Amino acid sequence: MNNELCLFCNDFVVKSPSSWGHRKWISQKLVENCTSKQEKGTLPASESSDACQSDHLYQWATSEIATCTLVSEKFPKNYYSWTHRLWVCRLLFGSWYDHHDSPSKLCSNDIAKTSLLFQLLNKELSNCTAWMRNHVSDHSAAHYQGQIMRMILAIGLHPGKGCFYHQQSQFIEGLCLAWDLVTNSMESARSSNFLSHEAIWINRRNCGFAFINLLEGCLFVDGSSKDWLVQFDPTPLSAFMDDFITREVIDLFSSYSQLESSLERNNALAYIVWMGNLLKTKVKVLSEDSFVVTEKALTLLGHDNNIVGNAWRLLMEFSQGQGGNN
Repeated sequence: MNNELCLFCNDFVVKSPSSWGHRKWISQKLVENCTSKQEKGTLPASESSDACQSDHLYQWATSEIATCTLVSEKFPKNYYSWTHRLWVCRLLFGSWYDHHDSPSKLCSNDIAKTSLLFQLLNKELSNCTAWMRNHVSDHSAAHYQGQIMRMILAIGLHPGKGCFYHQQSQFIEGLCLAWDLVTNSMESARSSNFLSHEAIWINRRNCGFAFINLLEGCLFVDGSSKDWLVQFDPTPLSAFMDDFITREVIDLFSSYSQLESSLERNNALAYIVWMGNLLKTKVKVLSEDSFVVTEKALTLLGHDNNIVGNAWRLLMEFSQGQGGNN
């Protein structure tokens, strides 16, 4: 299987879905073959340990990620390479989650595997952040970055088993580490010099949605076929709420509301409307000032005649109609 994967790498068509589908099939067979041999006890003695099998799995994952990186560098904005890369990370995360979600006590080997996955995902987040600085229109990379960040948060905040804390007394410190992780990613999006590019705002939305999940105490990681859920007590983060709303809604509106119509301005206003609605529906918290600002942002978008096929106008009219009914 390894040989077939290597040979396939040399001649597969990088933007063909069937090529990537076949590569995924080979990878699945490789992982299943390794797992079945371990369960049946047919592995050589030198390879029979759980730690050794984990090493093999991570070597395969690292190789697949390296292949995806190479393809993305040669063929930018390659949706299939980023999708395959995300599938690899989801496979690792799903295996970790299914094992660690049981009430059984963790052994030292479990902790080592958690640390290994945590390091791999942190490296991926760092690499993707650097990638987005040089590929500001890569929507696939922006989506991937958001998913990786959520996996890191889930591993870090898993009750009693998270990397951010090992004892209940460290819980508040762990939440602060999680908040700092998302804040750093958010700052990277805020400081971009290419805010007219929608992918930068997708990255900011990913961070904003992660912030909302932290404030909810309920973190979902999308696994396509299922959602992996991690729950925790968000109470210590309530002190950050006002500052977050001020920066992401009120201050942002002040910066863009007086500018002429442009892609950057419209992206910012669309983000404000999205964030305001998210705060209202998910956290059930939206101050009067924030609500007014969100409605003003929607009105500015709705009245912008430079937006082709302006769907914001319909949303604005619907919102105003709802307000009139109330």
